[in-house]
Formats: sequence, structure tokens, C-alpha cells
Amino acid sequence: MSNPWNIMAAVALLVALAAFVSLWRVVHWHAGPRRVVLLSALVAFVLVPLVVPADPVLRCVLTILVAGVLPAKIVDILRSGEHWQSQSWGRWVEFSLNPIILVHRRHILEPRRSRAASARLLWIGLAQVVAGHVIGAAWVGSGWTTASFWLDHAVKLVAVYLTTFNGGMLLTTGLLRLLGSNVLDLVRSPGLARTPADFWRRYNRNAGQFLGEHVFMPLGGHRAPSRAILLTFVINGLFHEYVGAMLAGRVTGYLLAFFVLQGLGVALTFRARLRGSVAHSVGIVSTLVFNYLTTILFFEAVDAGPGWYADGGLLP
Repeated sequence: MSNPWNIMAAVALLVALAAFVSLWRVVHWHAGPRRVVLLSALVAFVLVPLVVPADPVLRCVLTILVAGVLPAKIVDILRSGEHWQSQSWGRWVEFSLNPIILVHRRHILEPRRSRAASARLLWIGLAQVVAGHVIGAAWVGSGWTTASFWLDHAVKLVAVYLTTFNGGMLLTTGLLRLLGSNVLDLVRSPGLARTPADFWRRYNRNAGQFLGEHVFMPLGGHRAPSRAILLTFVINGLFHEYVGAMLAGRVTGYLLAFFVLQGLGVALTFRARLRGSVAHSVGIVSTLVFNYLTTILFFEAVDAGPGWYADGGLLP
């Protein structure tokens, strides 16, 4: 029998979006009352997944969108001063409903792209998504998934990179631009990153932009980069643990460990500038190996919920 809470998850998402749109008048209030209402809305959005026990995957999506994206937008509003006093209703609706836009004042400065360039991006992304699905389906149906944990992890990592981490983001970027929302590049070939720091400059760039503006810089930024980087990754890891708990039904600690390791890698390579083709090649291979090993923690968190590894993974 299907979970009746699944319908409630969809309803909760629609209600949350409608509630966010209705904050348009609030952002024009005086600073004190505006801050109280916005912070109250932020807390309410964060708590929504706890009261909607839908199936794990739906609950995970609800957590990302309602407890992650909408509170991030509220933080951006609170830290944007009088920015919204000069913005139109149309821009507010775009900001409210587009989950990619997290730092609005940076979004409106994005250079315009041609429709041809956006369409090309969409088709490249679509081709990668299809290729990733073909690879994933062929691997699962091959009967080899239990032959080696390390091979299973490698093939599935390639498949999910194509379908989600790169191809899916290229497709999303191109599609949104064609629909009229001039979003930033969500990815810039993260598979070619030369260091962990370079990887996070290239990957999931809307989240990176938000974390850079509203977490990294307030925590010290370039004046104390190592501390600011580590704390930023810890905060990001704690949010992902919340998402993971909705998926697995328990806190595993794997996602926090993943982001702490990534944060250490970024802190150590933040100022690294590799020169020469040999250094570039070594950097790319080293970063691929680092990500291959650390993403085991990421996918172990998925395995703790709906499952990921054919043999149950390495961790409990």
C-alpha cells in the first residue's frame, strides 16, 4: 500500500513555495520586523521534513528543497541589505521558484548567453545523462556488481557523474537559460579539476557561490582561509547529514566525514597553482583518486537508506 504521506510531501512543497512567494511584502518592511518574520519562516522550513514522514527518497527531496534551498534564500535576503527594495515582482517570483538561484544580487550580474549556446549545453548534458543511464543499467544487469566492491563503486561513480554531477547539471543549466532564467554555470568540467580546491570551484557552483558569500567570507574568508574553509565544509556536512537522516532514517556520520575530508583537501590546496602539463596531469589524476576514495563515504550514506552497493558496502 502506498504511503499517504507521499501526497502530503508534494502538498508541503507547494505550500512552502507559496509561503515563500508571499514573503514579497515582508522583504519591504523595516529591518526589525522583516528579520523576525524571515527568521521564523526559516525555522519553519527547516522543520517541515520532520513532520512529513514520506517515503525516504521523497522526504530527501523535500529536505533539500524546503529545508535547504528556501532557508538559503532567506539567508541571502537577510544579508542583502536593501537589495530587494529596487527589484521587481517578476524577479522575486523567479528567485522564489528557481532552486538554482541562491545569491540574487550575483545572479542578475550574469552575462547574457545566446540561445544557441544554451541549446548546445542542454544537448551535451542530455547526451551525458543518457550515457550515464546506459552505463548504469548495463552494469546492474551484467551480474558483475558483486565481483568487486571497488569496481562496483567506480562504475556507479562514473554513471552518477554523467547523469547527475555533470551531465544533469549541464542539462539543467541549458534548459533554465532557454526558459529565460540566466543562471550561472552550475559546473565547469569538475572531472578535470587539478586539486580538491579546483574541484569545488568547478562543481555545484550555485551552492559554492552561496557558501562563499554567506559562510566562508563571514567566517574569515581570505584573512583566515583554512579555518573558514573547514568550518564551511563542516556546516555543509551537517546539512547533508540532515538530508541523509531523512533518506536512511538515522544519522550515519558518513556525510559529515566526507565533507570534513573534502574540506581538509580544499584547505591544503586552496592556494596551489600547478604549472606545466606534467603537473596538470598529476593533479587531475590525484584529484580523481582522492574523490574516488572519499565518495565511498558519500555513497555509503545512500546505501544506508534505499541501497547503493550490490554487496552492502564496506561500512555498517
